[in-house]
Amino acid sequence: MFRKIWANLKAQPPAETVITDPVEVDRLYSYWRKRIALTSFFGYVVFYLVRKNISVALPEIGKEFGYSNTELGVIGTALYVTYGIGKFVNGVLGDMANIRWFSAIGLFLSSLTAILFANAHSIFMLAFFWGLNGWFQSMGNPPFARAMCHWFTISERGTKFGIWSTCHQVGTWLIMVTGGWIVAQFGWRAIFYIPAVIGFVYSLVLVWGLRDTPESMGLPHVEKYKCDSAIDTTEAEKLDMAEKQEGFFQIFLKYVLLNKYVWLLGLINTCVYIVRFGTVDWMVKFLTEAKGANIEKGAVEASMIPLFGIAGMILAGWMSDKIFKARRAPATVIFFIGCAVATLAIFYTPKELVWLETLFIGLTGFFTYGPQFLIAGAAAIDFGSRRAAATATGFIGSFGYLGAVFSSLGSGIIVDRWGWVGGIYFWTAAAILGAALSAIMWNAKPKHM
Repeated sequence: MFRKIWANLKAQPPAETVITDPVEVDRLYSYWRKRIALTSFFGYVVFYLVRKNISVALPEIGKEFGYSNTELGVIGTALYVTYGIGKFVNGVLGDMANIRWFSAIGLFLSSLTAILFANAHSIFMLAFFWGLNGWFQSMGNPPFARAMCHWFTISERGTKFGIWSTCHQVGTWLIMVTGGWIVAQFGWRAIFYIPAVIGFVYSLVLVWGLRDTPESMGLPHVEKYKCDSAIDTTEAEKLDMAEKQEGFFQIFLKYVLLNKYVWLLGLINTCVYIVRFGTVDWMVKFLTEAKGANIEKGAVEASMIPLFGIAGMILAGWMSDKIFKARRAPATVIFFIGCAVATLAIFYTPKELVWLETLFIGLTGFFTYGPQFLIAGAAAIDFGSRRAAATATGFIGSFGYLGAVFSSLGSGIIVDRWGWVGGIYFWTAAAILGAALSAIMWNAKPKHM
């Protein structure tokens, strides 16, 4: 029995029977591409429901247990640390695992951990369970990225993966919109119980709705199916055969550890996350202290960040595919520059011009989430290859959460030392550095899939 379970958990080998009828190949690809994209999209929305719920609960947790902001910050940082490490480790495991089972187990265990968190009664146990949740949360993105890599070509990924990646914002927006009402009606623990139940149910949906690779179903690899003009399909087939003869460790070294572009993408992603978490985590506090807004008004203005971010992701993906022909860096440079300008504009906009201030806040999300998707999503799987897509995504994503730790702790230290102008310039400097690093990759484009 255990041998059968282990066989299902491993990445599935190519099917013995290969489908050659072009009509049947087209029918199956058309059906499964839609099903896998939609199932994984809503799957990651649910992952976010079980992750971002803490932002709504923290004020009530602080009141009940008498915790300071520093103590509450320890809880949040626990997830950033474990998620960052776990995203790399689970990225490696994700390339060796079956997409459907790996993601489903992660969501199930994350939901279970959320319930344990809601029943903890000490700062140590709260931080422990929230950190554990971060580990299981890191089992979501790598297999989903691997699925998109195997089922969509390099010329499609910018647009298709850009649309798919809006699940981050959809999940964040949903839990923020409903979370306040849930906490007010049922208490802060309900904001963990309800998403956990949804997570338990959807983990079964992931098992039902996902499949591993096209080859495991007897289909040709996606570049051959789509006849992708962005790559040499003959060369792609040669590389595919070569990869099959290489062990995973050889592929890991070749496409991740010894790949200069993967390391550079990691550094760029650190800059992205400094800006992303700096603005998202600190914006309400900035508006209340520096602009004189109340909590309700500040929250409404800050909610523009994920909403505008959806449009930014889609446009960035479209630009990288259609204008820059699958090169991700040019769009990233443009968006980073826009992010730096918008971030500075928030600080220098007169507080009486609320509409303009809100617009610039939204634009920080628009210009931040574009690079966040391109670097940690499309470019990661482009340069990591199909065989190491989850590993590369996890590796680059870990750099992002290193940036999140810098942002969480660094912003607080800088603001305490130099005021909010210091925080604004810290985030702006990260955006400028990200643009400079991205410019190094301006003409970079992977030779493999």
